[in-house]
Amino acid sequence: MSSYLIASLHREEVALLEELRASTMFRRYEEIRRLLALYDVPRPVGADLDAMLAEAEAKASPPGPRRAATLAVLASVGSEMRRADVA
Repeated sequence: MSSYLIASLHREEVALLEELRASTMFRRYEEIRRLLALYDVPRPVGADLDAMLAEAEAKASPPGPRRAATLAVLASVGSEMRRADVA
């Protein structure tokens, strides 16, 4: 891949993460997750999403199939959030 394409993908990734964090749905999810953590209930349903977001932020892993899958998941979550915000 060209360095321009990789840089563009990184910018898009950051934009998606910012949009996700700004969405009402994600903020509600975060509040619920924090409340559940106070009561020491089993792992929240969205814990896998947290792991994916942390992985994307770390950007320590080299590009590859797993990173592409993570980007695809984040992109689909972002589109779902946009639909939820509009509805």
